[in-house]
Amino acid sequence: TLALDDKPETAGVAGQLARGSAEKLKLRQEIFLAELLLDPFYDACTAARTALRYTPVSKYQSVERDFSLLLKDGVTFAQISNAIRALGIDELISAEAVDVFRGGSVPAGQFSLSVRVTFQSVAATLTDAQINHFSTRIAEALHEKLGASLRTA
Repeated sequence: TLALDDKPETAGVAGQLARGSAEKLKLRQEIFLAELLLDPFYDACTAARTALRYTPVSKYQSVERDFSLLLKDGVTFAQISNAIRALGIDELISAEAVDVFRGGSVPAGQFSLSVRVTFQSVAATLTDAQINHFSTRIAEALHEKLGASLRTA
C-alpha cells in the first residue's frame, strides 16, 4: 500500500508478480506492478504548486557589510542569525559566517567570527544612512542578546 506525505489515505498498491503467475506466463525476469489512484497525486502537485512563492529579482544593487565579532565560546551562528533576523529588516537578504579565528590577540574563552550581511531593496537604491542604521541595529542587538562586541584589531 502506498501513501502520500505519511497520510493514512491510500494512494495505490504496488508489489511483485507472484513467481507462479510469472512462470505460467513464461516470464523470465521479476515483474513489478502498481495501480495508482491519481487524485491524491494531483492534489499533492496542486498543493506544492500553490506553496511556491515567487520573489522578483531586484533591479537595485545589493550592499554587503562585514561584522568582525568577538564572542564567548559556545555562541553558535544559529543564535547570531536568529538575532539578526529577529530585527525584521525587510532589506536583509542574507547573513552568513565568513571566517572564524581563535588565538593570537583573541582572549582565551572567546573567538572572533566574521559575519557578512547582505542588504537589498526591491523599491530603491539603499542609502548610506539606511545601511548605517541597519548596521547599528545589528551590532546593538548582537551585543544585547549575545554579548558580542565589534572587533577593531
